Amino acid sequence: MKKTEILEKNIIATLTDIDEDCDFVVIDGIEHDSLNKAPNDIFSEENWTPETWMIKISKKSPFHKKISTFERNAWFRVKFELKIEIKKSNAIDSKDNLSHEVLFFTTQNDATDEQANEILSIKVTNASEIRRGKELQKARRFSKLVNYKKYKKSDIESIMNNAISGSNKNRNNYIIYDVGQANWTALIDTENCTSNGSKVLMFYDFGKPTIFNYRGLPSNGIDPLQNDISKAFVFLSHWDTDHWSGASTTAIYNRRGLSIDWDLRALSLKWIVPNQGRKSTGQKITPTSWRLALALHRNNNLVIWPTRVDIIYNSVGDFVIKCQPTVTELINNNNTGLAFFSKNILHAHSKYFILSPGDADYTSISIPVNIPINHMVATHHGAMIKDVNSIPAPADSQNSRIIFSVGSINQYGHPNQIMTQNYSNYGWYKQAFTLNRNIRGYGTVSFNSTQCYGCVHHDFKKGCPLLV
Repeated sequence: MKKTEILEKNIIATLTDIDEDCDFVVIDGIEHDSLNKAPNDIFSEENWTPETWMIKISKKSPFHKKISTFERNAWFRVKFELKIEIKKSNAIDSKDNLSHEVLFFTTQNDATDEQANEILSIKVTNASEIRRGKELQKARRFSKLVNYKKYKKSDIESIMNNAISGSNKNRNNYIIYDVGQANWTALIDTENCTSNGSKVLMFYDFGKPTIFNYRGLPSNGIDPLQNDISKAFVFLSHWDTDHWSGASTTAIYNRRGLSIDWDLRALSLKWIVPNQGRKSTGQKITPTSWRLALALHRNNNLVIWPTRVDIIYNSVGDFVIKCQPTVTELINNNNTGLAFFSKNILHAHSKYFILSPGDADYTSISIPVNIPINHMVATHHGAMIKDVNSIPAPADSQNSRIIFSVGSINQYGHPNQIMTQNYSNYGWYKQAFTLNRNIRGYGTVSFNSTQCYGCVHHDFKKGCPLLV
């Protein structure tokens, strides 16, 4: 007979950014006691790690309506009950020991599957907005990563230029990995491809699906970090989990609660991340993402985009723009992140660019004059946008391609079929979807070629991203 137990939890939470047409909301929160024990400065203690929860609340929940009406920047107290199956009776002496030992995985030495207790159900019992107090002040400070080291424009230029030094821009390729309902792309040096894989110059986003979309990953697995990443760094478009959770080797959330097993290869890279920016309220970094910020900080690899900088170029013409929502746009993580433009030298017209917008509305991306877009990754996995007239015109509609990074299993309805037709109506006739997988089970797409120059991976046994 199964042995079960009911645990009561109390978290300080906020809403994550979810599509308006979804029939659920997702909250991200930190244990009340964990926040109280936290230092006043999130980065001041080396051993503190937040104990966090991310909970999906469907319309069937009596608290869905109340929680979904909270303001984006609101913080609220949520109480919920966990019904768990106890799998190792001698591991527990009390409820306190149980919650500390197996429900929160805050180090790399997590409980094994055999030891861990399984969450059978979660039931929200109360939700109330926090309008004042020290907890609210601390949560707001942490969500802005205040008091962190200030980086200059020149620091980021140096990171960008160091990555491309020694590479031939005429032989670079841009890859959109098939990671299901998430986003993970890379700029690679195809000329210097080795038997150990391609040389990655830069990653733009680093995502894998959140747990309720996790089955959309390729069944054979995919590991962009198996390539040569010795010079690589990361640009993070925004702090939504499906754009950074590739830094964990396991699903961020599963039936045993929160489990982050950091991939040390990911933490060894410099991550340039968005935060506060002028003309916008900036990113709201939720508690689960605090964990990534802390892990990168402790490896000296967290680089926050400078507050008053709007655009940064590298020496060959690639550039990144700080997204800034217009008056009519939603101020959210999607529209206050970083958009990447890669100069498409391989095209006959060397002034053409490839645009990766993350999840940003196109109107929040101030595309400089005379920047023709030849190829593009569709924003927000092909979700509907409010202003279809903002879709950038393709520079060469006969050859320009748009790629949709999307999973066949997702609860958002991406890509939106009306939106794919809208793209076609605006000249983006050539469309590719990472969910359309080849005979090897992968849907990874490249913009510039299907094979590296002097490729050594013809036997399909190596990890070249162009072959998977």
